[in-house]
Amino acid sequence: MNSRFIVRLVLSVGMLAGIGAVSGDAGACGDEVAPAIDHRIMGVARAEKDLRDGKYLAAAGSVLRMMPHVRTSKPGKDPLFARGLRTLAVAVARADGALPLEKEVPDFVLAQWAG
Repeated sequence: MNSRFIVRLVLSVGMLAGIGAVSGDAGACGDEVAPAIDHRIMGVARAEKDLRDGKYLAAAGSVLRMMPHVRTSKPGKDPLFARGLRTLAVAVARADGALPLEKEVPDFVLAQWAG
């Protein structure tokens, strides 16, 4: 083979490798997607603590704010959802079904619970 061809080939491969390295590092400049954080984990733990402390309104309100779909959903394979549903049920039962949630939960969530 021609020595010029080999030199050009080596330089081309080197340039392509350099371009790949640069574009791979550019992802750290803000183009990459941040991992999703599930805030329900700490929220359910806080609601369970409120329930233990006798703060039934705070516990129920916390669950409803985090999981407004809790009324229409069925517990399945998500243990976090099941914990939230249990916390809500126990809070309502211990308060004899009388929780003034208007103070704790936004109106758009309460609209699903009216009736």
